[in-house]
Amino acid sequence: MRQRVWISGGSGFVGRRLLPALEAAGHTVVCLTRSGQGAASASVTIVPGDLDRPDDYRDSLRGCDTVVHLAAATGKASAADHHRVNALGTERLLDECRRAGVRRFIFVSSIATTFADLTDYHYAQAKVRAEALVRGSGLDWLILRPTIILGDGAPILGSLEKLATLPVMVIPGDGRPRIQPVHVDDVCRALVDRVAAERLGDETLEVGGPEVLTMEALMGRLREARIGTRGAVLHVPLALMRLPLRLAEQAGLGRLLPVTAGQLASFRFDGVAAPNALQTRMAGTLAPVAAMLGSTSASASAGADTVERECRVFTRHLLGVDPDAQVVAQYRDALRRLPVLQPIDRFDARLLAIASGGTWRVALADGYAALLLPASTLRKRLVLLLAILESRAPFHQQIDAGLGGPVPMLARVVVASVGAVLSAVAGAALFVPMRLLMGAAGREPR
Repeated sequence: MRQRVWISGGSGFVGRRLLPALEAAGHTVVCLTRSGQGAASASVTIVPGDLDRPDDYRDSLRGCDTVVHLAAATGKASAADHHRVNALGTERLLDECRRAGVRRFIFVSSIATTFADLTDYHYAQAKVRAEALVRGSGLDWLILRPTIILGDGAPILGSLEKLATLPVMVIPGDGRPRIQPVHVDDVCRALVDRVAAERLGDETLEVGGPEVLTMEALMGRLREARIGTRGAVLHVPLALMRLPLRLAEQAGLGRLLPVTAGQLASFRFDGVAAPNALQTRMAGTLAPVAAMLGSTSASASAGADTVERECRVFTRHLLGVDPDAQVVAQYRDALRRLPVLQPIDRFDARLLAIASGGTWRVALADGYAALLLPASTLRKRLVLLLAILESRAPFHQQIDAGLGGPVPMLARVVVASVGAVLSAVAGAALFVPMRLLMGAAGREPR
């Protein structure tokens, strides 16, 4: 049955994949995005707006059959933002659906709502509140709880990669909680399947991938995919991490942290989907973990696109997420057209090659170059990439989100400055001797 489907969060990680999937299934789509950007077409209408402002989207709900509510504050957003967007935003949207006569409501929640302890986990707390609002809405509703969502461009991959690719892999806790990662495209297939259902049935369904493994096993496979080796592991007791993380968040430094105190819940509790009919129907067609992680180890990627790999590593360094295809294309085109972005000597090329090897390597190389080699090709390419990301949604939103009031901003600047100094010192210790040894070789042709 073809429908008119209204989506919130269409420019997000899942939304960007769901739009073409719904379009391919024959549905017409109305998509609310904060940036107003998106792939509009004959069957896709983009509506610029915010859940905080119902006037932005009220008219667009009229005539729609089903709402798929994806929009959410995630990751390192403040407690207030999680409550405002994830709970109050859902409440406003439900009110507008009732006024517009929309009868079907699909809410994408999270497996985190099932964790035994949600202390400090403001994202999950707000999702629990939003689920209760959906259940009491009087609409024909479905709550979908995905497990950890992975795939090309998954924001969480950047965070996990920073821990997994350190010289010694760092794992909060004992690494034993079981998880069941699911590919973003499989989540979209589940949503398309439920949109097509005659009734949503007022039920809560959990969806996960085909493999259940421990958190340590996942991070080990991620490390192997990125740098080709498992290596040593350092387990950091969760009790030692939660208090300083909580204090840092209260000081307005949450967005600078590799993980928040609340997110440590994923390292404490199992995140496995409960059996259900939808999960059973999809069994046998779900993407394996290897497809979610990609394969970019030195051995597996010898013939891979080095520019794309470099763009991915640098974007993870800058924003903690993967670039999309358009960012990679713009980056590639600029490198092809601008000779100034090419290495000028052996050391310049070597510094660039080392930085392309992983996020901790680019952090060291960038720290050294910022202090002692500001005109390096590495610095030029990072500035170029930042300019590309600033011009494209949703990346520019993540850059802008780093801003805030004067006190949080000042605190972030102080922490960032300390981090830059440490990176510069460590980078200098590594790269100054290398540069001296290679200096006698002279410059190579451009």
